[in-house]
Amino acid sequence: MVLVYNAIGQKVAELLDEQMEQGYHKIDFYALNPSSDFYFYRLETPNYFQTMKMILQR
Repeated sequence: MVLVYNAIGQKVAELLDEQMEQGYHKIDFYALNPSSDFYFYRLETPNYFQTMKMILQR
């Protein structure tokens, strides 16, 4: 699962909600509504999770 949150912790997008095979994958984020700001994206698996920061510039 890949989720995107705004700077105050509100979920703004769910990019992926399916199980995938191990390996390299690319997911595109088409930000139609979000404004330029800091966002966090969270990668979740049954055994692992990681949250990372990104900057959206328009």
